[in-house]
Amino acid sequence: QIHRGDPLFDLALVLARAEDDMAQEAIKLSAGARVAEAMVELLEPALEAGSAGLADRAAILALSVLANLACIGAHTQLLAPTVDAVDIFVAVLQSPRLVASHPLALPYAVAGVRNLANHSKAASQLRADGGEALLEGLVASGYHGVPLDEALAVHCKAALGHIAALAPPGDKDTGETPAERGARLQREARAERQAIVARARAVRTLQQYARRWLLTRRLPA
Repeated sequence: QIHRGDPLFDLALVLARAEDDMAQEAIKLSAGARVAEAMVELLEPALEAGSAGLADRAAILALSVLANLACIGAHTQLLAPTVDAVDIFVAVLQSPRLVASHPLALPYAVAGVRNLANHSKAASQLRADGGEALLEGLVASGYHGVPLDEALAVHCKAALGHIAALAPPGDKDTGETPAERGARLQREARAERQAIVARARAVRTLQQYARRWLLTRRLPA
């Protein structure tokens, strides 16, 4: 149990830590309590033009809860017409005002899209409503010219892989079948994840060598 004096923060944190059986229980409990719908009610004022956006603590925590529900697989709740979390995440990604209003807005929205895209309904919606093109733009050019960090780029490519594999082809003609394109994007995302891990390992090794070198410099002759 977590008690921080802020029920909304506690909810976001519990969902972020939910795994396996706990995740399944969290999905059942959140469905019964209509958590996703409650988060939409908190977010709606923040999404309106002229608002403070996601700078409001309750709004950014509500977005976090939706992203964490997507992560644990609560797709049924999030894709319900009364919630439509795909539309919310895409609306955040499309709005420089909302992204600029909180440093976690972009990571939460990307994570939400990435974790919903592995559902065929969400994948089809992302293709039909322009979410796929938005993700492709993020990978190619970053967010308004600012390159994405490595983790966000990996999430975007993973989402694109799911969309390519699960959504109807529509008007896209890349010379690849949806399955081929999905597999390619998944391979690219996996390779980037491995590269990130390798770079982090190299940095730790260099740090260890640097500390040893400093210790030898401090030892008396």
